[in-house]
Amino acid sequence: MSALCLSGCFGKASPTGTYVAGPEKFLPLFSPKAKFSYLLDGTKIDATFNPKVNGETHLLELIAHGKVFEREIYQVTASEILLVESLGDRYDKAIPLLRFPLEVGEEYTWEGKMLVEDDALECKAKVRTSDDTVKRGGRTIPAIQIDVALAIRQGDLTQDRKLSFWFVLGEGILQRQFGVSERTVED
Repeated sequence: MSALCLSGCFGKASPTGTYVAGPEKFLPLFSPKAKFSYLLDGTKIDATFNPKVNGETHLLELIAHGKVFEREIYQVTASEILLVESLGDRYDKAIPLLRFPLEVGEEYTWEGKMLVEDDALECKAKVRTSDDTVKRGGRTIPAIQIDVALAIRQGDLTQDRKLSFWFVLGEGILQRQFGVSERTVED
């Protein structure tokens, strides 16, 4: 993939060779035809998934035992794909996962708040993009991995959390991992 220049290249390549002009090549973020697999701490959970799009908002609900067990909310603008909510935590000032035009290998920082129940916790994050691959249908396909190293401040304590996402052109977010919570597209 290092020599590959993806959609919207306009004759420009990043040091890794991967350049994406805008978010449209990742839409929809969740294919309504996709079948997802969900693991919680290594245990497969039987669940259904309900993807919805309303304007810039892309929602994926994981439904287990008749209730919404987990929810992911993303916002897609002309210049960014942002994380709004995950694992019941809402971000006041959404976290930019991808900024466009994108040159894979970029790193940037974010500051905002995580809204947890009745609390607003100060947060900082380092966001890093890199080339990677995912397995799909018995084959290995190129992906862009986004790692968010989140530092959550609560009083005098700081808790670290890692969020990872794998974006595939034409297929959206095929995989994500939030600590022990992992979602991937089944073969």
